[in-house]
Amino acid sequence: LQIPDAEGTGFGGTYLRLRFEGASAGVTLIPERPGRALHSWFLGNDPTQWCTGLREHGALRWHGLYAGIDRVLHEDGGLVKYDLEVAAGADLSQVRIRCEGAERIEIDPQGFLAIVGARGCFSQAPAVSFQRSIDGTLSPIEVRYPRIDERTFGFTSDARDPQAAL
Repeated sequence: LQIPDAEGTGFGGTYLRLRFEGASAGVTLIPERPGRALHSWFLGNDPTQWCTGLREHGALRWHGLYAGIDRVLHEDGGLVKYDLEVAAGADLSQVRIRCEGAERIEIDPQGFLAIVGARGCFSQAPAVSFQRSIDGTLSPIEVRYPRIDERTFGFTSDARDPQAAL
């Protein structure tokens, strides 16, 4: 992710990487929501290095990112977003996201997360979460971003039933 400069004229070399600390090295990437379009890449003159007929997908799942927790990256209204799917019994506090390239993170009273870099600020809206009851009903619950250190945040919820999936 590149953060634009204050004048909005360029990116100025500021990069931001969200690193999921303590995540499993054995994560499985699973493409989801297959689309109709096919894409091909022809790099160089060696046909063995070409990729053809690759189907686009609307989402990519990191299965087993943490014990009982998957990350799903997807597009929503022209924005790239991620969801965390938390199985019943999984510990939400396992998730720790380090903002590499940031000077600091801030969390305002309304729950917005600000990732502040040398050339600008990236804002993440308050977490939106739903708890799934045994009968499958979804109910909204409050989930917050706790600040772990200068550049790391996580997720917490006092309202969560640990035996229910999020």
